[in-house]
Amino acid sequence: PARAQDRMGANEPRNLAFHLTILMDQVLRPKAVSTAQFGEMWPRHASQRKFTVATKSVSTPARYMEVMEEKLHLAPVQVIGAECIMCGSIVGSGVTVLVHAKVGLNNGSAVEVTVRSPDNRLSDNVQRLCMQALGP
Repeated sequence: PARAQDRMGANEPRNLAFHLTILMDQVLRPKAVSTAQFGEMWPRHASQRKFTVATKSVSTPARYMEVMEEKLHLAPVQVIGAECIMCGSIVGSGVTVLVHAKVGLNNGSAVEVTVRSPDNRLSDNVQRLCMQALGP
């Protein structure tokens, strides 16, 4: 508990209560893993969101990786042709988020993204972040 001075100058313990809004992108951190480790984790992360995002800003795998590192704080794992895999974790929890993408769909105007995590709400939130980061 915090200590507060009362009118007499004495320090007494006080409890403080407050609400703090923390956004998902503030708690995502890069998690370095190998391609083999990514593959091993994929089936264990059962909550999946697969979606396509129309984009004007991301048409190459290199640009996709750059945007996702900067905006979502994901660690690059590997690029294979037009496919990119990245990994992140929630700070302080060890919970991992896996992201797979196919870049350059529709003549470079769309990205297909698959997010996997162990939790539906987490996958939903990361999907929302991906759509914001990649959208027009």
